[in-house]
Amino acid sequence: MPYESLYDDAFLLSRIEAGSEKAFQLLFDKYKNLIYKVAYMYVKSTEIAEEIVQDVFVVVWKHKDTLTGIHSFKAWLYTICRNCIKTRYKKIIAEQQAYRQFHIFLSKMDQEDNAAFKVQASQYNELLRLAIANLPKQQREVFCMVKEEGYSYKEAAERLKISHLTVKTHLSRSIQFLRDFLKKNGAIIVLTFFSQFF
Repeated sequence: MPYESLYDDAFLLSRIEAGSEKAFQLLFDKYKNLIYKVAYMYVKSTEIAEEIVQDVFVVVWKHKDTLTGIHSFKAWLYTICRNCIKTRYKKIIAEQQAYRQFHIFLSKMDQEDNAAFKVQASQYNELLRLAIANLPKQQREVFCMVKEEGYSYKEAAERLKISHLTVKTHLSRSIQFLRDFLKKNGAIIVLTFFSQFF
């Protein structure tokens, strides 16, 4: 029997506003395929579409205390989805630009063959490794899996046996920690280039 016949939106939203994670999961299950189809239509990527689904429901959860005040939840969900797609495209463009800039930086370093500069870059890399090593265990695992090993949020969640939302939370906190650590230690170059990939 479909979710629509078991739970209507008003009931689920009221339960979520009361703090029910089960109701949130039911709402997620009810709309995840619809949001995925909309996202995939624009991004043409299974992985990115799945991440957009997660992004959408992170926003929903952040607004859990005011959900019953939304006039049309489905229309609101579409608006969030469109905004997440736009944000994703902006991020992709920014990452592509940062990637090109970083390789220009490396190329210049090689061309100049500046030993001192290479030593400094190596020290910055060691500082970044040290910052990652200082992350709490699960934040470090999530960061390494998603940002270094290329796992999707879904894959990382399955391997670590935690929820997608927990993966996103750990990743967000780990990135903020790394930025603060690098800034505190004066690693301006590594912060400038690597933060764009964070």
